[in-house]
Formats: sequence, structure tokens, C-alpha cells
Amino acid sequence: MNALSFLVLVLCSAPANDVVARVDGTPITAAAFARRLAASASPGVPAQPETVLDGMIDEALLSAEGHRLGLEHSPAAVARLDAAQRQAAGALFLEKEIAGKIRIDEKALRNMFHTIADFAGFELLVFDTADHASAALGRIRKGASFATESTGAVSSRLVSDPKDVPLVTRGEISPPLAAALFGAAPGAVVGPVQLSEGFAVARLLKKQIGTEAEFASRRALIESHARKQQVDEMKHHVVTQLRERAHVTLDEAFLRSLPPGDLTPQQLEHPIAKAGGWVLRYGDIVEEVRAIRATGGHMGPSLRASVAWREIDSRLLQDVAVERGLLKAPEIVALRPEHEQNAVGYAAMMRIMDGTPAPTEREVARFYERNAAAFGQPLAQVRPRAAAGAASEKRQAAFVQAVGALRKKATISIDRGALARATRPGA
Repeated sequence: MNALSFLVLVLCSAPANDVVARVDGTPITAAAFARRLAASASPGVPAQPETVLDGMIDEALLSAEGHRLGLEHSPAAVARLDAAQRQAAGALFLEKEIAGKIRIDEKALRNMFHTIADFAGFELLVFDTADHASAALGRIRKGASFATESTGAVSSRLVSDPKDVPLVTRGEISPPLAAALFGAAPGAVVGPVQLSEGFAVARLLKKQIGTEAEFASRRALIESHARKQQVDEMKHHVVTQLRERAHVTLDEAFLRSLPPGDLTPQQLEHPIAKAGGWVLRYGDIVEEVRAIRATGGHMGPSLRASVAWREIDSRLLQDVAVERGLLKAPEIVALRPEHEQNAVGYAAMMRIMDGTPAPTEREVARFYERNAAAFGQPLAQVRPRAAAGAASEKRQAAFVQAVGALRKKATISIDRGALARATRPGA
């Protein structure tokens, strides 16, 4: 998960005493649930509370199993805990050093509001030279019609009935033309206005200006958008400098060479970038790539590269955060118990999956038969990929079965009232 996603994990809160569920007596707090819910959402796709809670219940069960197996200090748990703390520290750095320093100018907010709340209806002629535009403007002001003058224009927007003129937002109009139109009264002819495609003459037929009441009702949303825009711009500037300082390169040739579908262990272990003391392997980003593919995103080299660069940028920010001692910040220390539980649960999951026997020849053949159309080649030519797919399927099935068995033995209770309160926006 990238630093921006983790920012919500650091900053979200909920009623301190609320517990949304208990798993064999172990509480899942409303604060932890609210953070996870916020982090699980993606643009245009809100997170599903029940799905998120189910995942947290499974994690609690796996954490208990991990403790039973003594996995607290296993390499998998230690690495997972370190990654979670670093990610949270990187997000905190982003908040303190970038988002926290942004001040939104009132004038800028109003300008953003008027780009979407102001509308104009107009007819337009665009000429190749300023002289031609000026001559047409003079004739129009003496009574010539836009239709007549359009014969000498390089492009035109004519309106037969002013009552039916389509309205265009200020933001969709070239700034010089918008300034002229919104500074005029309906019926006025303006120009010549220099545009990228020529020189314009326009008649304003109708305009609507966003009101103070509309601005007040939309101000919070506009400010949120403006803040995100500035955070993205400032973050881009910072990570560009960090990339240059770390001399990071991405193995895009390898990313382009990957086939669709399941990959071999060797492909997953392939290093795609290095910086400082860490190595990014394709397996580190494959789950995010698959998740985007599952929601209909394009699956190709450009997607893989985009996800890889996001992870690289996140790790570079984490490096700076660690250098500045943010792992010891109160916000990060407070999240450590949550991260420890997740880490031990992850180690238990890996123990279950790694203990799954390799697929038999028959299982590989069956997997290939079910996916023959996707492979598009005889089994003999794609056997490594088919074996990797069968192994992944078998490991996942073993994990699901194990979690199901843990659930059957557990006592699980859910407080629906606390869950509803934690689910509300702003909880």
C-alpha cells in the first residue's frame, strides 16, 4: 500500500471506547475498524464495511494461531511489522512535511468554484488573423449576422435560437475568452480575443454566475479537492528529488516481458528496482496489480510500471521518515500493537500456505484444462506457468480451509450499533 493510502491509517479516528467485534474475547476497536475502512476505499469505489470487518476477524483468528505457533519473532512477522511501521511513518512524513504545510488561498478557492459554477451561452467565430477578426467585428456591430460572417471564419459556433443556446462552464472556455465573456452583459459582442487556434469574435447570449450560497455549500468539497491537488503536486516534486538522489531505475524491459496470468516463482522474485538498503521485487507489487485488474483496470506493462513507481516513491518517503526518527513518533508508536497483530497473523497465513504440498501432475493438468483458453498454447509449452497457477490455487484453497476451521472453533460477536457508528463518515 502506498503512503497516501496509509495516511488515513495514521489519521483516522473513531469513538475511543467503542468495540465493533470480539474474537474469542479479543476486541476489534472502532478506531482500528474506521482506519481500515478508510484505507480500503478507492476512488469511486467505497469500501464494504462487512467485508472489511470479516477480514479483520480473520486477522484476529490468524494472529491467535500465530501466537499459538510461536511466530511472534519469525522472519515473516518481523519483516511484516517493519514494513507496516515504515509505511505509517512515511505517511506521517507526508502529512507533516507536505500536507500539513499547505495553506489554501481563499481567492484560489473562489476561482476554482467559479470554473465549475459559472456558465455562459455564446456564439463564436474564429479567424486566422487579428485583422480579419477586427473587420468582421466591425461589420457585426453595424448589423451583419454571425451566420453571414462565418463564411470567412476558420471555425464557428452558431446559434439559431438564443433560448436554446447550450451552456458551457467557465472552466471549459479558454481563459482569455472566458474573461471577455463573463466581463460582458448578455447581448454584447466581444473580441478580437487571441486563442491558440486563431482570433475570436463572440456574442454573449446568456450567463449564470455561481452564488455565495452555492459557494458556501460546496466550499468544503472544493477545498478538499484543492488540498489533494496541491499535496499531489508537492509530493511529486519531493519524490522526483528523492528518485534522483537515490539513482533509482526501474526494469521496465522485464515488466514488458511478463505474460498475462499466473507467474513463476522466479518471475515473482525478480528484482525490478533498488535503492538504499532495499530491493523491490515484482512479487512485492503483484497483488496490487491483480487488484486493479480485478476491478477492470488495464493489465499491461504501463500498469505494472505505474504501480511499481508508486511503491518506489512510498519507500523513498519511508526512508526519509526513518532518517528523521518518525518511527518513534507517538502516532506510530500507538499503531504498533495493531501492526504486531497483523504481522503475527500474516506469519500464520504464510505458515499455512507454505505448508501446502506442491500440486501433483494431475492437478497441474486440471488447472491447465480449466484455463486452456487463457494460456493459448499446449501444456508442454506453458508448464511452468500452469504449475505456478495450480500451486497458487492450491495454497489459497488450503488457506481458506484453515481459516474456515478457525472460525468454526471461535466465539465471534459483533456490536451492530458500534459498527454503524464507526461506519459513519467522519467517525
